[in-house]
Amino acid sequence: MPLADFEHPARNYGVSAAELVTAMSRAARRTPDGDLERLSPMRLHAFERAMPGLWSCINSSCPERPSDWPFGGILAERSDHCPSCLAPVLEIVNCTECGEAFLEGTEKGSRLSAPLRSPPRDEFAFESVRENDAGPEAGDDGEDEAQEEEVIFERDRLFAVNSTTAARGFWLDSKAGWQVVDAPTDGGLSLLCEEHAGPRSCPHCSPDGRKKIDILRPLRFGAPFVLGNAAPILLEG
Repeated sequence: MPLADFEHPARNYGVSAAELVTAMSRAARRTPDGDLERLSPMRLHAFERAMPGLWSCINSSCPERPSDWPFGGILAERSDHCPSCLAPVLEIVNCTECGEAFLEGTEKGSRLSAPLRSPPRDEFAFESVRENDAGPEAGDDGEDEAQEEEVIFERDRLFAVNSTTAARGFWLDSKAGWQVVDAPTDGGLSLLCEEHAGPRSCPHCSPDGRKKIDILRPLRFGAPFVLGNAAPILLEG
C-alpha cells in the first residue's frame, strides 16, 4: 500500500501520513499472557547491494581526509586516482587478529595502485580468449624470433595506520604525477612502508606469519552485515 493512501485518514488526526504509519507500527496491546502484541505489524522486504571493499586516497593532505584518519579521503569503489587530489588510491585491509588497518597497494614501475582482486566481469569471454590465444599453429616448422621484453619492477606495498619501528621511508612526487621516487622531493609525499610478507603476516602482531589462515583481509560488507545493522534502525523509525 503506498504512503499516499494514508494521507486522508492522517488528516483526521492532524498528523502526516508518515507519522500515522509510524504510530500504527508501534501500537501494541497487552495479551492475557502479559506479552505485547503489535496491532499492525510491519514486514520489510529489502534488497541490499554488498560493498566489495573500501579504498582510501594515500595523500594525508587530501581535502576529503577524515579528521581521525592519517591518509586521504575514503571511497566505496575502487579508483586509480583520488577524485579530489589525484593521488593514488589503495585498498584498506585490516588484521583479523589485532585489528590494525593498512593501505595495500602494488608498486609497478614508478606507479602505485590498488591491487586487482576481482575476476574479469565476463569469465566465459576471458577463458575463450585465453584458450584461443595459442600462438603459432601446430606443425609450423618456423622458429619464433626471440623478443626482448622490458622487465618492470613490481612489488606489493603496505602502509599501516600506526607504523611499526621496522617501517621504511617511501616517497611519491606529486609534481611528477605521483610517481614513486627514491628520495623526498619538494612538495612530495613522505610515507612509512611496512614489510609485506603476504596475507598471512601482520607487521604488528604476526611478522613471522601464520601457517594456515590469511589474517590480512580486505573489508567486505555482505548482505548479512548490512541487514543486521540497517534493519534495527529502519524498524525503530
